[in-house]
Amino acid sequence: LVERDVDAIDINMGCPKQFSTSGGMGSELLKDVERACDIVRTLRRNLSVPVSCKIRLLKTTEDTIDFVKALQQAGANAITIHAREVGDESTTRAKWDRVEPIVSAITVPTI
Repeated sequence: LVERDVDAIDINMGCPKQFSTSGGMGSELLKDVERACDIVRTLRRNLSVPVSCKIRLLKTTEDTIDFVKALQQAGANAITIHAREVGDESTTRAKWDRVEPIVSAITVPTI
């Protein structure tokens, strides 16, 4: 029903706040690639609007690349990369140097 009222669905897999993570949402999804991809596949199968995902960096660039490749394979139309890891404060300097190899590893638009 909601797809008639929106242009797209964005799954926030980057929120580290306890109200999200306690229910297995937000950045908790970064620990469970299968569940994250299942959510993307289910939405893509059942909706006509694009589905995007917002993530944070994982501990290594390689882990993050594997994660975004899996999201792309699951059908994500775009991926937003927050250039900080879970646990980094908003005052922590963004890790911009880690973003380029991730963007280069996938073909969907990145934000």
